[in-house]
Amino acid sequence: MKRYISAILITYFLLQLYGCYSFQEISKSELEQSNGEEYIRIKTTESKFYDFRENNYLNKNDSICGKGIVYDDVVSLQNEDFNGGIAFSDIESISMEKLSATNITILALAGVGVIAAIISFIQNFSIVHF
Repeated sequence: MKRYISAILITYFLLQLYGCYSFQEISKSELEQSNGEEYIRIKTTESKFYDFRENNYLNKNDSICGKGIVYDDVVSLQNEDFNGGIAFSDIESISMEKLSATNITILALAGVGVIAAIISFIQNFSIVHF
């Protein structure tokens, strides 16, 4: 019984580790409707990226003001703190961290497969040796 519980817990640990959230592009009007409670990533026309965590930004007169980080490349390890505003006219794209139905489905199916494989292995192993 402990093995079954372990198999289930390992699967849920992997779900937590890899997560089901991803950045999805949104429109400026969707951002204007948000109340600043979402994690957003902004790409400017100068190809700079700005990340604002939840409750660290607000929409103010055709701009976004807040505290976050700025970097030149999504995979860059170098970033700088940012405290200021970005005009909507300087924004090329906006992405918001949202729950991804595709990731949930894939991870759930993979989890079920892993659990089934582990249970099958445990049952076969216990029949052979006992």
